[in-house]
Amino acid sequence: MNKRITKETFIYILGTLAILAIGFVLKYLQTNGLSTEDFGNYTFISSFIGFTVLFFQMGFIPSLKLIISNESPESQKKTLGIGFIITMVLGIVFSQFILLSSFFVDDIFNTNVSEIFLLCSPLFFSFLFVHFFNAVGIGKGKPSIGIYFELISRGVFALTLYYFFILGEMSVLKVIILSILSNIFSILLFFLILKPSFQDLKTSWERVKDMQRKFGKDYYLGSITNQSTFKIDDLLISAFVSPVQLGFYALARLLCSPIGLASSALNNALFRDYSKYKRIPGKIFIINAGFGLLGLIIINLISDFIVSEIFGSEYAEVNNYIFLFSLAFLFMALYQPFNFLTAKGKGKVVRNTALVESGVNLSGNFILIPIIGLYGALITTLCARMVHFGMKWYYYRLYLKEISQSNV
Repeated sequence: MNKRITKETFIYILGTLAILAIGFVLKYLQTNGLSTEDFGNYTFISSFIGFTVLFFQMGFIPSLKLIISNESPESQKKTLGIGFIITMVLGIVFSQFILLSSFFVDDIFNTNVSEIFLLCSPLFFSFLFVHFFNAVGIGKGKPSIGIYFELISRGVFALTLYYFFILGEMSVLKVIILSILSNIFSILLFFLILKPSFQDLKTSWERVKDMQRKFGKDYYLGSITNQSTFKIDDLLISAFVSPVQLGFYALARLLCSPIGLASSALNNALFRDYSKYKRIPGKIFIINAGFGLLGLIIINLISDFIVSEIFGSEYAEVNNYIFLFSLAFLFMALYQPFNFLTAKGKGKVVRNTALVESGVNLSGNFILIPIIGLYGALITTLCARMVHFGMKWYYYRLYLKEISQSNV
């Protein structure tokens, strides 16, 4: 690996570890400053945003990533300009959706968040920019951009939340408002840092639109099918079990998330290079698998201590879900090198893999969660991630066969 990839991987790992550390601080403040019921409602809002915001990217944000990965620095600034405008428009549409959702969300999902949706909806546009800056960083071969964006946003969030925690004046509404304002602060800061150009907007728009048609559309269909069905477990747990149990589930997922950290860092740093490689270097598979297995072992060894010392005895049930969640995250780590296929513009691979995986997610969650609760969601998640890995491996072998035949 060259120096740039090594540096970016190192920064990504350190930055993500810092983000996770801040995440634990946030969860400590939230679990200790809110009741278990309020924490469940806050977790639902976060899950609802994470689920629904995927539908509003419309294939444009991943298309921007692919365009940027093949551009010169000067052209990248113009793509950033049109990308900023596109993301703002998509964000405004998303805000309108949240406003509409406020009229029915409580009745459907057994929550108490409609007033928060109604009051905060104009500011929900900011959540699209998290995806935008992450895509920009990966496209530029500098995934640290997305890491810095999130690090600053979460850092500001933690500091301001701590103030209200000390005062003993925390509420779900205040937590959500602080989260949104922290995002907006980071958006303004990175707008000034990256200095997007708004020249030749018509030409830039045509280029993005063309890429959305060739690649983004298939990627979008696959991505929303995959990610939305993966995230639907949170909504079903809230509806069929309770928001309190959803809070336990979310904490277990947070604890296991570092398992894929190094794998994501390595393969995001490699994304720009993947577009030039003919195949994935064998050593990448070995290094990637080693990172994932090491993460799984560490998390299973320390999770009990972390739960008892940070979150308290009332959250001890979280430990019951760590092992199955850790296996699911291991498979997520194992299929990260197949981002190679995305870098090659294989949008249909993403789409087809997602369609199969979504079938597993939908059938498993709708059947098992009403019967066995959180364990149903965990079993489904593990099976879906195994299927994803199998599909990506199949398509990669198919790709190798195609290039082998073309060279004959």
